[in-house]
Amino acid sequence: MKYIYVILIILLLNSCTTPTINQKRNCLSITYNSKILFQEQGTIIYNKRINLININIYQYIYCIADQYIIYEYVKAENSYKFTKGIKRSAGMIFDTNKYSLDYNKGNLYFFTLQKNSQSIYLILENINSSALKFLYGFSKNAYLKIMQAVKEDTTSTVQFISSDVISKLNINDNIKTNWNPKLIIIDQIVSKELGIGHFGRR
Repeated sequence: MKYIYVILIILLLNSCTTPTINQKRNCLSITYNSKILFQEQGTIIYNKRINLININIYQYIYCIADQYIIYEYVKAENSYKFTKGIKRSAGMIFDTNKYSLDYNKGNLYFFTLQKNSQSIYLILENINSSALKFLYGFSKNAYLKIMQAVKEDTTSTVQFISSDVISKLNINDNIKTNWNPKLIIIDQIVSKELGIGHFGRR
């Protein structure tokens, strides 16, 4: 009987683990069970904080070799939760109805979104219904390699090729999310928690 309890505890612990997006200074990474699946060093060339009603958004643009990778951390205020489901929220935040969920593992989701005739490859982490993390700006090849690493629980083989030429896009053009009061006031993307089911499983 004692061994059965041990097995159940192990299974429970394993079921609770999930890949996570991490940001620390100039490093971006995705880890799972203490294993690094993806990690890159870059230079933060832009950061901004946006305060909306009941939501705080922190935006960073990393320059990694010749690519701009965007990291966003979004936190609802105390007692507020995201209420639209993970897929619908991604579409609303990026202001597009054209999106597909390619894969998910635990609370980590891989999306392809279409916006203004461009493809956005998004990695999204849902944190206990009250916070989200976004990583995007990847090429399709890099996105697929990271997704494969998460699927197989292996270290990603993504290699960003260095170049002296950096994209000439205006910094703001690299930010693809569309944070505005309408999301809060009309769309009510967050609301006070009223016993709503677990976000991201719908």
